[in-house]
Amino acid sequence: MAAAFGESRNDLRWTAVNPYLWADALGCRERSDVLGCRAMHCDLVSPPVPYPTAGTITIDGAPFGPAEGSGEYGGLGWEPGAAQFAGGETVDVQAEGGEVPAFTTTVRVPPRFAVTQPVWASEPLPVPVAEDLEVVWDGTDALPTVVTMVGYDDGGAEVVACAFDSAVGSARVPSRVLRALDAPSGALWVSRFDIELATAGDFTVARVGQAEAYYGLALWQDE
Repeated sequence: MAAAFGESRNDLRWTAVNPYLWADALGCRERSDVLGCRAMHCDLVSPPVPYPTAGTITIDGAPFGPAEGSGEYGGLGWEPGAAQFAGGETVDVQAEGGEVPAFTTTVRVPPRFAVTQPVWASEPLPVPVAEDLEVVWDGTDALPTVVTMVGYDDGGAEVVACAFDSAVGSARVPSRVLRALDAPSGALWVSRFDIELATAGDFTVARVGQAEAYYGLALWQDE
């Protein structure tokens, strides 16, 4: 069952498959890395440019059409309370074709895992930026564990993503990385991605299998 606001989110884990047919979807531009973590700024004010579409895309037998106007696709398994992948399986993805030519491919869904620290007793989660953020998880995989942090400002969002060796079972996000968000509030999530690229005509298609263990709003406290 999906966790509601105020409930613990440490048991919130799910798996999903998404097709991505675009680059720079939110007007994001790369910034200088922060202590080895990937950083970018995303413009959330300007209307998104319509994404190229490939008609109906079928993921594991479930059809998804592009959203009217934006052309954005949904993904299968995104609702935590809905039917989900068990994790570890390979899923068929087929597109009937459109501006992006038809394609058939597969994507691996990462195994599920859980985050045990920080403990998310309520939302938003208070995170002091003056100290390192410790993240602990169970379940190992060859894929890295990615901690993504977002800080919202008036014109968009600062995004920083740090990748860690999943086999270690824990990681520390340095205070300097948290301060790079430069915002009072935002979001935090912990994921594993299996990403492969394929070519369809002149387009690059990213097939993304995702295991999400932890997601919610955060308060970046500079005290």
